[in-house]
Amino acid sequence: MRQSRLFWWLLAALLVATRMCHSGLLWEGDAYPLAGAQQLLHGKALYRDIWFDKPPLLPLAYLLFGALPGWPLRLAGACYSLLACWIAYAFGRELWSEREGRWAAGLLGFSLCFDLPAAAIPMASDLLMLAPHLAAVWLASRRPFWSGALAAVAFWINPKGALIAAVCVVWNPAGIMAMAAGFAAVSAAMLASLAGTGALASYGEQVWRWGKLYAARPFEDAPLRNGILRTLGWAGFHAAIVTAAAWGWIKGGFGNDRSVENHARAAGRKAEMTLGSAGLTARATVTVAAPMRVRTHQAPPPDAVPAPMAVPNSESSRNPSSSDSYCIRHAGRSSSLRVARSCIASTASP
Repeated sequence: MRQSRLFWWLLAALLVATRMCHSGLLWEGDAYPLAGAQQLLHGKALYRDIWFDKPPLLPLAYLLFGALPGWPLRLAGACYSLLACWIAYAFGRELWSEREGRWAAGLLGFSLCFDLPAAAIPMASDLLMLAPHLAAVWLASRRPFWSGALAAVAFWINPKGALIAAVCVVWNPAGIMAMAAGFAAVSAAMLASLAGTGALASYGEQVWRWGKLYAARPFEDAPLRNGILRTLGWAGFHAAIVTAAAWGWIKGGFGNDRSVENHARAAGRKAEMTLGSAGLTARATVTVAAPMRVRTHQAPPPDAVPAPMAVPNSESSRNPSSSDSYCIRHAGRSSSLRVARSCIASTASP
């Protein structure tokens, strides 16, 4: 218990420290929703009184800390990132054990501190999808209704959230009806609130009609190729997580137990991981390719879902001297140090 508390205090301190380095900066990803939230505080209605071409939950999230720039914005970002790390921890703990949960949280926290600053620091729509994204996949097999509801929350932050719903269906096809009900319930509430303020038609025009026109003018001549290359680039930059996740998939969770029952459980887990990983990879590729206007710093955000898959399996973690555990930790340590060296210098500057 004491070790667990120390881990969370250190992770929280790291998240706060890296974000406070940016307390005097306002990133492009912060500025637009911050301006929208400040207009809401002045009594304006989204889409009806002000032009806003993003979904409504994005600026509403900024109201939770008073839509204040500077240190309140960065402190809110640290708290949100810590929440995402806790969800990764809970996901990993449920799949394996307490120790694996901390590995998942630590891997995600590292990415949220030392990934490309433009992707990891601002409270932009891509980053704000992170917690509902992770929670939706976590609950896909346990609580499909709430999985669909959380996917809808992500959708009403960023239209890419529709791809999260698709990933959840891939993760648990049998729960598609319950997921659809959860998604519909949240969406109905949001549409009713827009209709109540007289902004429903304007929302459709600003977010969808004009958004479609914007996305139809690509920066790239070959957007699908661009999406594939950027996804591969993400995998290379996050080699510590990808390598360990691939190793965990290869092992399939067998550990040292070769019983028929454990083989069956491991085969089912491997099937889930295969389907989930395929869905996540497709989501990352489509996320970049479909909008066709994604710049370099807007590559797929730090994706939390591979993190629980990248931790040592239970048998390896109980035996630190085992070759499996050594390979995973050595790969993670050496790759992470190289990433850290290249990123720490850029964390405090845009």
